[in-house]
Amino acid sequence: MTYTLRPARPTDRPVVDNLLGAVYPRLLLDDYDDVAVDAILPLIAKANPDLLDSGSYYMLFEHGDLVAVGGWTETAPGDDIPEGTAHVRHFATHPDRLKRGHAGRLMDHVRTKARARGIKRLECLSSLNARPFYSKLGFRDHGVDEAPIAPGITFPVVRMAAQP
Repeated sequence: MTYTLRPARPTDRPVVDNLLGAVYPRLLLDDYDDVAVDAILPLIAKANPDLLDSGSYYMLFEHGDLVAVGGWTETAPGDDIPEGTAHVRHFATHPDRLKRGHAGRLMDHVRTKARARGIKRLECLSSLNARPFYSKLGFRDHGVDEAPIAPGITFPVVRMAAQP
């Protein structure tokens, strides 16, 4: 297989939006009700411009086709956040390309880049359906939280963490 991995750029927004728009509506329905999915999709099924411009959000191509995206951003230390912590952000693999190691390749790259920047801990808020993926990569489950997304609507997320 021929893979290409590169940092995303703001001009990549349309192709990242297409990938995220293909991923989330299909994958979330197994673990979330229609009300939660309808409320969360406008928030997650499109690229974050700041993330695209961060230099730490990546695109993985197979034979020229975008198959996976994901990255990380540093987190400011605070009451519950130790220094050297980064947050894993917006990982997604095209639903037609699942179970082929794409997201794992991307996570290996993220871990390498994060270690090079002195990151000692990676955290993420995983969707319920992505918990097995992160667990397989060594992330530990630290419980489920209810993220408020609209009045009276919450979205269960799994707090997870690992070493880079």
